[in-house]
Amino acid sequence: MRIFCLAFTGFGLLVPALAAEDKDVARYDKAMAQEKVAEESGFDWVDGRALPLEGRAFGGTELYYGRMPSNVTTAVNAGVRNHRHHTAGMQFRFSTGSRRLRFRWTVWNPEQLEMQHMPRTGVSGIDVYRQDGRGKWRFVRSGCPAMAKARNGDSFEFEIPWTPDTPCLVNLPLYNGIREFSLGVDRGASVKPLPPRTSGILKPVVFYGTSITHGGC
Repeated sequence: MRIFCLAFTGFGLLVPALAAEDKDVARYDKAMAQEKVAEESGFDWVDGRALPLEGRAFGGTELYYGRMPSNVTTAVNAGVRNHRHHTAGMQFRFSTGSRRLRFRWTVWNPEQLEMQHMPRTGVSGIDVYRQDGRGKWRFVRSGCPAMAKARNGDSFEFEIPWTPDTPCLVNLPLYNGIREFSLGVDRGASVKPLPPRTSGILKPVVFYGTSITHGGC
């Protein structure tokens, strides 16, 4: 199933989002190549580019987690261009045999971690969910710069205990973009993509709306 999200705010924001196509999911097993995994502090660190990512619609972006291709951002107004790095709608879905998870991410703009009308949890933080035995996603914890351990000024991380092989979902920030993302798991622990969503919808789905669609308040 492919999902697009087009949200226009009063600032001319365009937010497209694309879920991974069913036929592409299997490729992530091959993507867990050695160059995408680094050992550090008792963890295997997996580069976010090797994790199953939904909501990334285009290639050719300035940043890997960018919203729009570089050749598009040069031809749009400043309102749209200023939002090109927002990661609203992007999420990782995977399972792992690890008993703990550590998340590390570097934000696009460390000078604007929050806004006047939205806290850091929404602007620059990530949300972690687990799937219960009934298939429902249950909130586990939010990580934001205010709560997380700072690294080099604009990079943050936090750790949570985890039940092995429990499906995990990680939502990326609504506004502040991501330069880099890494997942830390126990040494030798597996990281696998989850099966395709069982929605039964085969055609693209488009959401068109205001900043509320984006996740604004």
